[in-house]
Amino acid sequence: WATSLVKEILKKYLVVFFFFSADDPPVQYLLEALNGSTGSVGGVYAFQSGAHDNAAAKWRHKGVTAIPYSEADAHKALWDTLDAWAMRADDPSKWVDSIISMARSGPEKLPSFQRGQVAHVVSTVEGARMFGEADFLPPATWLCVFDPSCRYGVPGKVCNFWEDCPRVDPFDLYSLDSDPIPDKISPDEYSPKRDVPSEVWDAFALTNQDKWDNQSSANDSQRRGNWFRRESCLSDRQIKLGIWLRLVADQPASVWWAARQTWLHPSICRVINLHISKFKTEINPAVRSAWRYLIDMWSEGRIWRDSEWYSLQSDINTHGWDDIY
Repeated sequence: WATSLVKEILKKYLVVFFFFSADDPPVQYLLEALNGSTGSVGGVYAFQSGAHDNAAAKWRHKGVTAIPYSEADAHKALWDTLDAWAMRADDPSKWVDSIISMARSGPEKLPSFQRGQVAHVVSTVEGARMFGEADFLPPATWLCVFDPSCRYGVPGKVCNFWEDCPRVDPFDLYSLDSDPIPDKISPDEYSPKRDVPSEVWDAFALTNQDKWDNQSSANDSQRRGNWFRRESCLSDRQIKLGIWLRLVADQPASVWWAARQTWLHPSICRVINLHISKFKTEINPAVRSAWRYLIDMWSEGRIWRDSEWYSLQSDINTHGWDDIY
C-alpha cells in the first residue's frame, strides 16, 4: 500500500526526503519497491549533508537526486532553506513581488541562485505578467540571463583588444545556479568557443506548461530564431515576456541583444515598432534607428499588410521622413 500511495503522489508532486539517510530501512525498502514497479524513480530528491560528490553518491544508486548542503552551524543551511520555502508557500504573490523588486537592480549584482529565482518566476504565465507589469521594470540586461547563448558567451575584454582593461566572463554575470559550469577559457586561447548545453533553461523556449496552456496553437511557436518565419501563435507566457521587452526597448541592452538574433516574432516586432514610434523624445535616436533596421531586415520576405502603410504614414507625420531611420 505504501508503494501505491507514493506512486500516486509522484504523479502530482515532486518528493523531497529530509531527516532520512539513504540506508534507513523504510526508505530503502520503499525505493526498491518503486524502482521495481516503475523501472526508475523520477522526481524524487533528498537533502543530504556533505560534499557534493559524496552526497550524490549516497542516493544515486537508489534513483534519487541528492541536494547537498553544508552541515556547519548545526545544519543552518538546511534550516534556512526550509524557512525560505515556507515563506514562498505561505504567500506566493508576496514572494514573487519580492523577487521582481530584487530584479530591478539588474542581474550583474545578484548571485546565481537569485537569478535562478527570477528565472523561476518568469517561467510561469502569472510570474511573466507581473515581471512585465511592475511599476519599476527590471532592466533589459535580464535578456542576457534569459538567453543561454548570452550566459555561455565567450569571455572578453570590456574595451579595445589592445588596451589594458579587465576581462569579463558572461557566465559570472548572468549564469543560473542550475547551469553546468563551463570550462575556463585561457586569455591566450586563439578563437575560443564555448558551447551551450542543450538542457539549460531558456526563457524563450516553450515549456511543458506553455504547451499545456496553449495546446491548440502554441506547440510550434517561437519568438526568436529562424526556424519558423510564418506568424505562429505565441503562448500566453511568451506574450507577457513580449510586453516587458516592448517596454524596455528604449534601453541599449535590448537592441544589442536583438541584433544577435536571427529573427523575432512579427507580433513582438509590431509592438516594439509602435512603442518606439510613439515616444519621439524619450528614446535615443540611435536606438530607434537600430530597431528600425533590424525590424526591416526581419520583415524581408513577409507579406506586407495594409495596416503597415498607415503605420509608415504615422511615423512620417510624427518624426518626419529623415528621422525615421
